Amino acid sequence: MASFSSLLRVSLILCYCTSQFNAMKIKMINKAPQDINARVELDCETSFPDAGVSWMLQRNDRSLHSILYINSRSRVTPENTPNYEATRNGNTYKLIVKKFKNQDEGIYYCIVFRNQVIHFSSGLSVFLPVRTTQAPTTQRRGPEEPNINNPHITSEPKKCSDATVPMIDPHESLMFRCDPYIWIPLSGGCFILLITLVITLTVCCDPRRRRRTCQCKRPLNGTNGKLTVPR
Repeated sequence: MASFSSLLRVSLILCYCTSQFNAMKIKMINKAPQDINARVELDCETSFPDAGVSWMLQRNDRSLHSILYINSRSRVTPENTPNYEATRNGNTYKLIVKKFKNQDEGIYYCIVFRNQVIHFSSGLSVFLPVRTTQAPTTQRRGPEEPNINNPHITSEPKKCSDATVPMIDPHESLMFRCDPYIWIPLSGGCFILLITLVITLTVCCDPRRRRRTCQCKRPLNGTNGKLTVPR
């Protein structure tokens, strides 16, 4: 409900107020805060010094927060503002944030209400610097020096033992794996070719096979097989 009421107040201000940025000027006296608990001073120069000034803060969550109001006689309302201090010097009103914290980050405005018209300044952004975390650096270890006191460590190179390692011929190791894939299909093909050759010789060279003769039928018209020529 509080956020809704604050948004309603902002909408009413934007709808019914008259913006006169030339009549209200806000600036920061010292440099932007670099760390928490830093002192921040803001000045608001107005063309209506007899009307007093209201200081407001729009925080990061877009909520509008009323800080205080100071009239032309330098009277502050509310009086119990331990972290804020306000003063007046002619047509300039000053707001002092004694210890700037994270909840004080946002956009600051100074507002004047005069003759049923609201005059407000442009926004002044005040934020703490964003601190980036550096990746941890790893240190490289240098080469270790040999321990002189250790008798097993010497600077002289050692010779390898004369143990002979049997050499394996790559062709001999591959013959056992490749021979079955070559000889088995070749033997099967030769066996099939041999069976085909035996069957062919058996069929073609059979001595009991008789030669077939062509037997023609004789004509039945009594010509004794002679051709008749028509006249």
